[in-house]
Amino acid sequence: MVRLSARIIKEGGMEELSMVELVIDRTQPFISAELFEFDRLIIEEQDERSLALKHIDIAKIQLRNVCRPGESYIYGEERIARFKKTGFIRLDAKVLKALLQNKALIPEGWNQKKNGINPCIAFDGTILHREYEKGRCVLALCWNGKKWNPAMGWLSNNWGGNSPSAVLINI
Repeated sequence: MVRLSARIIKEGGMEELSMVELVIDRTQPFISAELFEFDRLIIEEQDERSLALKHIDIAKIQLRNVCRPGESYIYGEERIARFKKTGFIRLDAKVLKALLQNKALIPEGWNQKKNGINPCIAFDGTILHREYEKGRCVLALCWNGKKWNPAMGWLSNNWGGNSPSAVLINI
């Protein structure tokens, strides 16, 4: 669901244009089978600050990477540890699901290739594992050149600079 609010405030000749909020359905828990019908993923860890969000101003979502200068990739678990140290709110699986249900709201710039590679944007505020495996993963929103699709990114793999995370810095 989307909530649009158009406000025009005239103070000293300034105008504020409309804001688009993505409404996050928190009435039901995240169920991985809704995105991956063939898979059962179990929630292992979540960013509680993201879970508290019931709506998000789309314009405030930032795509960030924690690769250091000179690093072309980073091991997935190290990536999560670095993001935790930043204090950013790591957006969770329900935010990803809401964006997939409202694809028209995904900012156009998100689909830009980096170094010739289509982007995969991690929503690592939810860390999961498969019922029958030990490996941990996060969900991602991946651009295939034509449309957005959900994907899983394994934290036992290396992550490159074309895989930023969707975060909120200030809310």
